[in-house]
Amino acid sequence: MVRIQTSNDTVAAVLEPYTAGAMVACERLHQGLDNETFRVETAGGGSYVLRRIVSQDPVPLRYRHQLLGALAGAGLPVRAPVLAANGESVVVSSRATYELIPFVTGRTFTRGREAHAAAAGAMLARYHACVAGCAPPAAPVSDYVALQRSRLQALRATLERVRPRGDVPEEEAALAFAPLLLSQIEQIRAALEGLDRDDLPRLVVHGDYRRGNLIFAGDELVALLDFDRTCHDVRAADLAIALSNLTRSADRQWEMHPDLVAAFVRNYGALQPLTATERRGLPTLILGKAAIAALQRLGRFESATPPERGKRGRKFLKHARRLQWLVERQQIWSEAITHE
Repeated sequence: MVRIQTSNDTVAAVLEPYTAGAMVACERLHQGLDNETFRVETAGGGSYVLRRIVSQDPVPLRYRHQLLGALAGAGLPVRAPVLAANGESVVVSSRATYELIPFVTGRTFTRGREAHAAAAGAMLARYHACVAGCAPPAAPVSDYVALQRSRLQALRATLERVRPRGDVPEEEAALAFAPLLLSQIEQIRAALEGLDRDDLPRLVVHGDYRRGNLIFAGDELVALLDFDRTCHDVRAADLAIALSNLTRSADRQWEMHPDLVAAFVRNYGALQPLTATERRGLPTLILGKAAIAALQRLGRFESATPPERGKRGRKFLKHARRLQWLVERQQIWSEAITHE
């Protein structure tokens, strides 16, 4: 797939429908296969993030903008999009959709900092309490539990077709993880089948509650970013993603440090008590997330050509060792979740 780069002239033209003023400076912050992100300074003295989204359908983006407006109105630290002169929150130009959001200053979540884990737990609880009452209707619908089951089943085929080639030194270590992966697929799928999904509260989840989307000033969480994966799903999806991403120790010796897990869960639960099914099910969802990540990297390793095999093998080993760590120490890190 070819990446399409947006020129500064195009950025300047996209800004014209807004009342923020003419562009005086532009810096590309990120470019993926589908999206581009720019920081722009305008003659009006404003600093903004302009995102280019390769999509012919602005409807999902408009929904997210409605949600952001409702959250901002309820006092959550989110940045509602800037409206164009015609009152629209999106600008469509050259087969792409654009949104303009005020730039946020601060630092992202600091790994290993207990105060940040506590603040993140409290903010997720505030978000969940807010969307329960103010989220606009017609959110996209998903099923995190069913998706984990289906992905594990599909990825089992990847594990079964892996064969030794003897072309890279990482291969022997990678193949040694096959028994662990196979046993985890079966155990996690069985545990997911046993979950009482009727006792898993559903709401409009954030969908990507991780370090890079949490902005801090000192120990205060001042901005919650990136609602691209917002959908109606089980609340436990947000919790599994957050706990997987926000509780690693600073020295990386602990993939999920029990003190950080406890700080997050305690501060979340003070505002939004977990159900018994959530407490029992979250460790399984966390292991499922780790197993899927490892199996996806194994598939990329298996399909890679020799120049890329070594690099992809090392990425797989990183995720496989994380899964191994979580399995071997599950009783330690999960106790902070399951203990009421």
